Amino acid sequence: MAACDLLKQHNVQRFLEKLREQAIGRVQEKMVPWVGLLGRAQQIILATAEGRLKSRLQYEAAVYLINRVLGSPVATAEISLLDQNRVTGAIKNLTRRMSEVKVA
Repeated sequence: MAACDLLKQHNVQRFLEKLREQAIGRVQEKMVPWVGLLGRAQQIILATAEGRLKSRLQYEAAVYLINRVLGSPVATAEISLLDQNRVTGAIKNLTRRMSEVKVA
């Protein structure tokens, strides 16, 4: 319990906060923004497509980076109704059946 009491003290909390800021600040200075790496990722993908690079690990890392920065691609689906009369009839039947169902 002494450790819990110690951590609740205001001066200890300020000290720990200062340490966190120093540690994170040093790391942030060395970090390269994700957007800045897009050019390299594109070069890797192009080299793979052209057959100049055969490293699956580098290719997958480049794809991950691009998806992280630009967002993962999503598939679009297109629905085409060929027989509108059949769909209309099915909807009418469903509506009729739903109206016949007795709610307890």
